[in-house]
Amino acid sequence: MGMTTERQDNILIPTTKGLQLEKTNNIQNICAEGSYCELMLISGAKHMISKNLSSLTKLLPSHTFFRIHTSVVINIAHIKEVIGTEVVMSNDCRFPIAQRRKKEFVDFLKRNSLSL
Repeated sequence: MGMTTERQDNILIPTTKGLQLEKTNNIQNICAEGSYCELMLISGAKHMISKNLSSLTKLLPSHTFFRIHTSVVINIAHIKEVIGTEVVMSNDCRFPIAQRRKKEFVDFLKRNSLSL
């Protein structure tokens, strides 16, 4: 079963029951686990996907998702706060920001977020 996008605002997620159409905005983060990825939705639901993080990231809108670490991609729409080298998501999950990606991440946030 493959995964495809539709206008990059929806993604088909293979599940044990078939396929689930999900809005990409409902994806909070994706964590790599070997050759699989765990996709976490804002509802709290988790899906294990048999794709690697690089190929999965290519399917997502590049202005919303950012790879903050070798094994973590986050949806910036669901960031609660950034504390030092750590991102806190809306569900209070914390993820480290790789040192070499910190500046690029801050620049990405400035380009793709509203600032006061």
